[in-house]
Amino acid sequence: MTGLFDAPHLLIILLVLVLLFGSAKLPRLAKSLGESMRIFKSEAKNLQEDDTAAKVQPPAQVQPVVQQELPAPAPAVTVQLPDGTAVTGTPMAEAPRTNQPG
Repeated sequence: MTGLFDAPHLLIILLVLVLLFGSAKLPRLAKSLGESMRIFKSEAKNLQEDDTAAKVQPPAQVQPVVQQELPAPAPAVTVQLPDGTAVTGTPMAEAPRTNQPG
């Protein structure tokens, strides 16, 4: 049994490519494939360099988180309704106040 990329196999593959894409498009396809491979190799190299640089550098100093004091909650208010029932709740400080009923 012979190898997969012998001369007859390569000729058949080349003939199929010429029939599919035409002879005018093949150089452009090869050029774009070469550029893509070059970009891929450079990005893989950059990732490898970034990994080695990250291992060499000591970890950054972590600043402690300062807890901010929250404002005190509003006190509960009890309102007596005209029908005699009492309603207790916390007022909404940001709610707009209007003179309109309801």
